[in-house]
Amino acid sequence: MLRGVIDSSVSRDFLDVLELLEDGRPDSGALASGFGRLWEGLALEEERLLPDAWQSYLVGRILDDENPFSLGSERGEVSASVLEQAGRDLKTLREMFALDAAALLGRVESAVPGLAGIWVPWKDSAPAKESPHHAIARKLSAAEDWGACAQLLAGHYSLHSAGPFGRHGAFRWREGRLRAVVRPDPVRLAGLVAHERERGPLILNTERFLAGLPAHHALLYGPPGTGKSSTVKAVLNEYASSGLRLVEVKKEDLGELASVLEILRGRGPRFVALASITTRRLFLPLSFFLSFGSEIGSSAGAAAMVALCPERSASTRASVASASCASLRPLDAAWPSAPKTRS
Repeated sequence: MLRGVIDSSVSRDFLDVLELLEDGRPDSGALASGFGRLWEGLALEEERLLPDAWQSYLVGRILDDENPFSLGSERGEVSASVLEQAGRDLKTLREMFALDAAALLGRVESAVPGLAGIWVPWKDSAPAKESPHHAIARKLSAAEDWGACAQLLAGHYSLHSAGPFGRHGAFRWREGRLRAVVRPDPVRLAGLVAHERERGPLILNTERFLAGLPAHHALLYGPPGTGKSSTVKAVLNEYASSGLRLVEVKKEDLGELASVLEILRGRGPRFVALASITTRRLFLPLSFFLSFGSEIGSSAGAAAMVALCPERSASTRASVASASCASLRPLDAAWPSAPKTRS
């Protein structure tokens, strides 16, 4: 079931090298070529989860692979059979994990002494970055029995998702598909000063939304440069580790919003869709900020909207109000009565 984990050029090079080493007298040229490709492939990996290049790559593939186990875990619908099979597959992958880059290079040099000294074992210091991916990678690295880690991984997928949604926090809808924002704006709430009171209701609303509690739509309004967009980005950065995701949709693509929702339906994180439009009657550019839970399309679907509205006024700070469909009301209005539950 987890065969997609090793369905990559790097994994195939790894397995080819192992197959060559099984031969008592491997072809030195084929072995050098295979190991060289493997070393180069590992060097191209951008995200380093663990010090050892091969171990980091393998764990990354496990976390990224979209399969019945990971996708079912996002929906909370993993059967006992799927969970057991995932555990068995993980045991096999643990054997591959145990053969780290240094050990593999040692076997290559022992099999063909003439190749000694050509490559250095790919092992660097522990990555300084902290993220849910890094945290779960360290737990897997410390575990001897990966078969017992299936439930641990299921919990990770349910909150942080698998595939691109697990690796990235922000996305853009372009040309009919979602594209990850590899390097999003790193602004944080701590760096936005002098409007703590104004953003307080939005933060509370976001926390309720992530907890699966009833939450309002919201409107951010104020003159250009008062921190509306920065606040949205900072909220994403603050709560991405709790399962919040952002999807930007251009105004000309609003007609494709149904397609966006179809892709997001059933995924683990709670999504936010941001779309900018211009209301000519009011002469106000608007950006709608729509939030959707994993139960998109159901009667209890999460749909908290935040609009960013550059308003022509004397105010120098962004303000927040809530919205229900087309109406606006303060965020201290009564919370919606319909509960939101995550599957």
